[in-house]
Amino acid sequence: MDKLQKREIARELPEFRPHYVLPEFCNSEKLQHRPGADDTWRISYDKQGRRILLEEVISRDSGKHILELTSFSVELNETRETAIHHHPEKGHLGYHLQFTIRLDKTRVIRIFLDNLDKQGYQRCVRGFLKIAKEIIEQECIRDNIPSLTTHFFKPNIDELEPDWLYLKKQVLLSRITNDEGTIIEKEELGRLKQEVHLLPFFD
Repeated sequence: MDKLQKREIARELPEFRPHYVLPEFCNSEKLQHRPGADDTWRISYDKQGRRILLEEVISRDSGKHILELTSFSVELNETRETAIHHHPEKGHLGYHLQFTIRLDKTRVIRIFLDNLDKQGYQRCVRGFLKIAKEIIEQECIRDNIPSLTTHFFKPNIDELEPDWLYLKKQVLLSRITNDEGTIIEKEELGRLKQEVHLLPFFD
């Protein structure tokens, strides 16, 4: 596919391309940009066996959007992932949150944001970034490392409080499933949502 064809597709699918939030709300001195068909912004912390990565991807071709927080601990040998997704061409269609968490075993949880329009999804993306800040802060407390708030975020991150509350409201209206697509019952959800990556979406 040549560049002209790609530009034509981009014009035909404007509704699938939310505005980037990382350049607006993350520390520009630490932020990295990798242009391309999958245009990517990322910011990370990697010291003493602890890696935290915040990444946003928008596909110029398909309209895919991903905003993802990944944390890895060498000491615990565990990876946690929290993301808000929209990939209209394949996989789990529609707007959704996705979590890879570790309790008694590794679990994948999905929250389908079925009641959103395009503007509502953009608000949820902004709210997700505010929640990512809360998760990073909780991980710093748990792992006894200095606060990383200023490493990752600009002071204006707190402007996203209304979008955080909006996202939490949408979560309460949504289907919540495991990796097999089975609805998670209330009792099990009560236990799962105490995990550090899930808790801020419910508290």
